Amino acid sequence: TVLPAVCYEDGLALIQNANTDRSSYDITIIQGVTEKTSAFAGVASAVMILNSLPVTAPPDTSRPLSNDSFYSYFTQDNYFSEEVEDIVSEEEVSDKGITLKQLGNTLKAWEYGYYEDDGPDNK
Repeated sequence: TVLPAVCYEDGLALIQNANTDRSSYDITIIQGVTEKTSAFAGVASAVMILNSLPVTAPPDTSRPLSNDSFYSYFTQDNYFSEEVEDIVSEEEVSDKGITLKQLGNTLKAWEYGYYEDDGPDNK
């Protein structure tokens, strides 16, 4: 689907308005990603938001660094943690998309960021 021209024009006018607080837009837009498929639009948006916040991201295994370590960055693949998969699976999103309620709940699952489970003392 294509947005009606009025949506684009109104949005552009809002962004270009000198009185508009652009801080959230400016921080988020540099994290822009293209969705894997149209069903991943919500996940792609969530990834953009999380990457613009001070939340610890999981390792992005597609971006290796030296010494078998990885760059930490949210992607549409590593977004599906065990907690997120308990809410909605990657396969379900791929087949049917994600509802706003599911998207909100999955974002809540990332509230405290990513942590490596080092055993029973790491809660």
